[in-house]
Amino acid sequence: MKPSSPKAPSHRTSATFYPFKLRILKLLLTCGVSALLAIWALESLSGLIIQLDRVAYPIMAAVYASSLIAISLRPQTLFIAEKISFVTLALYVIIQLLSIVLDLQTDSSLYSIATMVQWVPLVYMTAFIFFETRHAIGISIIIYLTLLVPIIALLLLGGLASAQSDSHAIVINLLWAHPVYIVALTSIAWLKAHLVAARDDASVMSTAANVDYLTGVANRRAAAHALQAALAEAQMMGKDLAALLIDIDHFKQINDRFGHDVGDSVLIDLAAALRRQLRDSDTLGRWGGEEFIVIARQVAPAEAAALADRLRLSIAQRPAPQPAPITLSLGVSSARPDDTPESLVKRADEALYRAKQGGRNRVEVWSAE
Repeated sequence: MKPSSPKAPSHRTSATFYPFKLRILKLLLTCGVSALLAIWALESLSGLIIQLDRVAYPIMAAVYASSLIAISLRPQTLFIAEKISFVTLALYVIIQLLSIVLDLQTDSSLYSIATMVQWVPLVYMTAFIFFETRHAIGISIIIYLTLLVPIIALLLLGGLASAQSDSHAIVINLLWAHPVYIVALTSIAWLKAHLVAARDDASVMSTAANVDYLTGVANRRAAAHALQAALAEAQMMGKDLAALLIDIDHFKQINDRFGHDVGDSVLIDLAAALRRQLRDSDTLGRWGGEEFIVIARQVAPAEAAALADRLRLSIAQRPAPQPAPITLSLGVSSARPDDTPESLVKRADEALYRAKQGGRNRVEVWSAE
């Protein structure tokens, strides 16, 4: 089967990441406001602030602070806040760089240009954080072209001499690096999408390999592994362990009389009923057909027999939703120091055989006698 390419996240998928995106935006806005206030104060005190930033810094700080307050009080405004925050940053970067290229900043210096350059990649990074990959790619390309077209026009009209100033050379050099930023971020986003898809596929395959498709409990393979691990732990730690084999009485008659659909519903309902009676530490598995196994950890032999009888009674005495009453036969075996999983289950199976031979709807505990 040909592997499918990763799909863009749906609105439902976006909702799954909503709390995570909310925390990320809060963190970014908090850092953004703090950085703006610190840079604003530093440049004002040192006399390095340019006229454009005298207006831009307070506006940006107000927008980011307002967005932070909005999403803190009303988290449902996240999608509006992230778009406003991104547009504010993108407009500032575009206006700054274009004003440098077009010589609109008479008070610009190499300091202001250098500090501006180091923040430009943040625009592309936030695009890939706030938007789906395909939208982030489109937005990044539009921003890049918005910056690139005036520079090309400047070179065509003014020739190479127009790029000889330090400020123009720095900005032009920066723009040659922008496609690398976009390609790198796109590659990371696609890699992440493939990794997530692979993880989801692995999770589905793991579930299919270990869970019974009909009842939702452990299948025989998973139950056998659980039994092996539980037995090894019990023998190493000197703890009790019991295996209970459960068989539905006269299940073939249910299938013959009412059909396999009813038989399947009996199995599904029984598995759910048994799980409600067991502890979290117990393992319930479908051993085959109408037969189930319970791996009861830290349960002494007498307690295992009592557990088996409780399971039997819970099924026999309940108002059954099936068209015919359901009863169970159970065989119980407790682990020995020299047991293997096979020997433990074999004794439980022998006890189950005795229960069925003894009239069904009963519990038999294995004994050598």
